[in-house]
Amino acid sequence: MNALASLWNGIRDRLGSMEDSPVRSGLESKPDQSAAAKQTLDGVLVHELTKSDSEINRQPQSPLFSILPKEIRDYIWAYTLTAYEDPKWLYPKHLRCNRPGQGGALRIAKELLCTCKVVYLETYNLPILLNPISVHVGDHKDLPPGQLSGAAIINKLGNYQFANTQWLELSTQQIQLEDSAIRDFSIHIEAGRRFIEGLTTDRNYTIDEETHQRINRMTAWSHHSARLNQAHAPRPRHRLIPTSINNEQFGPRELARKFPARPITRLTVRLGRTDWWTWTSHPNSDDRLGLDPWINRPSYKTMELHAQHRRDGTPEEGPRPNEEWKYHEQWGMQVGCFPDLKLLELVFETFVQKLPQLDSVVECAKTWVFPLPQGVELRWDGKVESSSWTGVAPKEYGYHDKTPWLHGESEGNVDHDKPLEPKFEVRTVRYVRKKTGVAYKS
Repeated sequence: MNALASLWNGIRDRLGSMEDSPVRSGLESKPDQSAAAKQTLDGVLVHELTKSDSEINRQPQSPLFSILPKEIRDYIWAYTLTAYEDPKWLYPKHLRCNRPGQGGALRIAKELLCTCKVVYLETYNLPILLNPISVHVGDHKDLPPGQLSGAAIINKLGNYQFANTQWLELSTQQIQLEDSAIRDFSIHIEAGRRFIEGLTTDRNYTIDEETHQRINRMTAWSHHSARLNQAHAPRPRHRLIPTSINNEQFGPRELARKFPARPITRLTVRLGRTDWWTWTSHPNSDDRLGLDPWINRPSYKTMELHAQHRRDGTPEEGPRPNEEWKYHEQWGMQVGCFPDLKLLELVFETFVQKLPQLDSVVECAKTWVFPLPQGVELRWDGKVESSSWTGVAPKEYGYHDKTPWLHGESEGNVDHDKPLEPKFEVRTVRYVRKKTGVAYKS
């Protein structure tokens, strides 16, 4: 999200030049104009603070540190640094992006990190760890104002933010989900290489995997694209290098930009009400919602047939991991491009008129299994989260012409001046990490 992309620079500029004073409610600070403060390396404030740990005021006079244990403080920090809708920047109700949890610009209370150095040391990485990096590859009309689409938001992250990312939220249309959206973003976020111990390095250079010599990133990307056998392979801005690389190849400033890469452990995939292949079809037609991890654009009959095979213990055998599995076309296999996943969330939304169709998709989704490397897989956790909400749609929304059944009207007989308040149903299905071979339970 944009809030995360701009967070680090704001913290560095503020905290890098402030005195270490007692905890206070305000943010007033006397700027330190010393040469040392001006030369603080980009993105490495935490390293600079830990080097001079003995000089940090541990705030013994504050009950927050002298009475409360760190476990309680961690709850306070987590509550404070979780993103929330900024009431000062609420979106107009008629925008398509306006929905529960996205009714306004998301804000992170980064001011907390600027109170003093000891608070900073306990909270500096929480804004990244607690909140997802949200990417959007669906209809641009669903984008919040000012938010970047596609991989642009990932490319805006600093090395420190990129390395600490653990949760990716992907909003996509069904056509892109069934193409390569999951695989492409696993490449952008380097999910597979995080599975092997590595470090992030500077944006301009990377390490040749064979010679272990530093090379220009454009050259590295050319090799990467050729290895994928794809001329249009996405070009990641960040690269990972093994921990065994000799650090003598890097200067102090470059070393300071290297951070241990955390694994991507959580992936959220969202299909909105207009993201389905058949979102405009009449609720009573045979052109119903259908989705299956191993079939592109399945009919609802095919989807239900494969789900029944799984319930009966005679599923159609899907592909298993091999040397080419990361680039398999079916999106169920592409989930395995995130080998460290502990939680997969699928969020489905549709019109209330199509709720029976959505319920059918959810019932089938309970049988889905997503293979991961090293003998593990993701299986349904046994719960389904349900919610509903009502929107506001002007004629520009597109529903009047494409979905006359929302009014109970026929095609060509739609009143464009009639106010439209469509109702939506949302279902969330979650999958957790288990050893391969656990039997399905209804």
